[in-house]
Amino acid sequence: MIGKITRGSNVGNLIVYLYGPGRTSVHDNPHVVAGFRTPLELEPRIENGAPDLKPLISLLRQPLAALSVKSLDQPVWQCSLRAAPEDPWLSDEQWGEIAAETLRRVGIIRDADRSGCRWIAIRHADDHVHIVATLAREDGRTPRLWNDRLKVRDACLAAEESHGLRRTAPADRTANRRATRSEDEKAARQGRKEVPRQTLRRAVTTAAGGAAGPDEFFAMLADAGVLVRTRRSTRIRSEVTGYKVGLPGDVTKAGEQIWFSGGRLAPELSMPKLCQRWADPERSADPSARPRAIRSPEQREAVCRAASQAVMQAAHRFQWSSSPEVRSDIAAATTGVLHTVAHVTGNPRMSHIADVYARAGREPHGRVSPLGSYSRGLRTVSRVFAHALSRQSGEAYRRTVAWIQLFSCLAHLVERIAAHRAAQGRIAQAQAAQAAADALKQMADPTQQASRQAHPVLPGLLAVTFPAPPRASATSRNRPSPDTSPNSPGRSRAAGR
Repeated sequence: MIGKITRGSNVGNLIVYLYGPGRTSVHDNPHVVAGFRTPLELEPRIENGAPDLKPLISLLRQPLAALSVKSLDQPVWQCSLRAAPEDPWLSDEQWGEIAAETLRRVGIIRDADRSGCRWIAIRHADDHVHIVATLAREDGRTPRLWNDRLKVRDACLAAEESHGLRRTAPADRTANRRATRSEDEKAARQGRKEVPRQTLRRAVTTAAGGAAGPDEFFAMLADAGVLVRTRRSTRIRSEVTGYKVGLPGDVTKAGEQIWFSGGRLAPELSMPKLCQRWADPERSADPSARPRAIRSPEQREAVCRAASQAVMQAAHRFQWSSSPEVRSDIAAATTGVLHTVAHVTGNPRMSHIADVYARAGREPHGRVSPLGSYSRGLRTVSRVFAHALSRQSGEAYRRTVAWIQLFSCLAHLVERIAAHRAAQGRIAQAQAAQAAADALKQMADPTQQASRQAHPVLPGLLAVTFPAPPRASATSRNRPSPDTSPNSPGRSRAAGR
């Protein structure tokens, strides 16, 4: 089960939308399944063939109007909860219990609290509900919402356990941040193949893998056409304490450049964590120590063979090491190798593999393992590839034995990492690594037909998203998207059971 939170200021527009026909999919038989009163008391009456929503909207608005809540810009809290397509069917009562437990965990309601916030849960499909709450208590206070997204994630995990639903990953902050709907729409208008956030994440990860220090890192970003702004220490002006990046042409309506800090792109790309990565004394940031560009095919083949040896050595060390820190360090370094290989080959499929694997290379909550000698070979591969190999077409590389061998060695290493993540119980990370390993095996054998993968590239549940309420009623900070029209209507399905 997954949950998505949106915030807004107009509860009336939101209720009208949820009871309306829907935008890109049909809202089938919308009805209240739970709330601050019984569903029978809250369910709108049908007048002239349509639900009369005014009484319900008035009930939800009353605390806001009576208390003149001005401390919150967006006093309407909405959360969409969705089950996986293969999950067992849940009754209205079960969805109501899940909705109430979610609000209790978030802190919006409490048991036996008659002065709590007013809320309802609306169901208009078999597989999901929408929780709507107005953030004004009847005792004159407002609820404290702290880490509500993490608490909703915990509520989803609890619902999976109690109702036998498909298990999903905890909120460990290893997944890439998904683009918002506005980012997707803007990228489409500008003719971009992907949102700037993703382009920048890939460019910064590649530069971080090839650099040995901040100056080289920023120079590589500039060479890649990325705009960079740095923040320097107030005490030591030569020390860079932070940075942000942007793409030319990616501006606001007012014409201002849009920037992303490294930490917003990925947890391991913040300046302090990059400096930890560059702390290896064996890695010189001296420009004269950078690998020189290689032009001849023979030299490129030799570099690929050497890289394959380094990858296999890392796989051997990973398999036989009993240290979690060593394994974490190697898993993180593998991310850089995959991104630099994708960059120099120019192969879109390889870029996708690197993106999918990235989650498997991260530790929960942005932790960075100590830099060790066991990952040095992989980091050297990233650096050599970033500087010594000119970017060529993917087809030119895939036809050579050395590149096919490298893909095979990478698949071997990534498969070891997948087994390790599975043993840790980190299922989402294990799936990401296994999906990357399966794709690398196919890269190593171009004649192989696309085979059925044992693990999906992304869990199917995460590919299903929620409808977005109208902009006037809820301003979403997450990516809203259309819900999936069920094959059978909720009420008729319920009756059949």
